[in-house]
Amino acid sequence: RNLPLGNFVAFSAEILRTTSNIISIGARELTSTNPFIRQMGARRLMGASAVFGGIGTTIGYTAEKITIIWK
Repeated sequence: RNLPLGNFVAFSAEILRTTSNIISIGARELTSTNPFIRQMGARRLMGASAVFGGIGTTIGYTAEKITIIWK
């Protein structure tokens, strides 16, 4: 954090840490014997896959449409 770009590096590290925590917690919940906890794990992993898989495409599509408007 002492570098000029320290906060940017810390933010990226935090994103990686929370991403791995979400996936590991969801996987642990999915292997539970309690059906309600399994359901929570399945929802957590489906939400994570939707966000991590679709966010790049959505942002790219939106940016493309916005830049076409400004031409």
